[in-house]
Amino acid sequence: MIADDDGLVRPVSIRDSVAVSGPNWWIEGGPAWLSFDRMSGLAPSEINATADPTGLPPGTHTGSFIVKSDVGDQLVVEAILRVLP
Repeated sequence: MIADDDGLVRPVSIRDSVAVSGPNWWIEGGPAWLSFDRMSGLAPSEINATADPTGLPPGTHTGSFIVKSDVGDQLVVEAILRVLP
């Protein structure tokens, strides 16, 4: 969860649970208020997810994005942003 009073950038680690290197990965989807400094790469990777609360009303906003790989795996990741009044 990212709250607008505790920084808007979070690191995201992308890695295979078995292989030391690989696979290739990419991100699909995601809420409009969430962006990434890279949308694809070769695992293991560390990327930054940035939440932008501009224009959002106070409250909890949720969405999800999918991390897919060239070996057919995919992971749905929930994103939560809490905007304070």
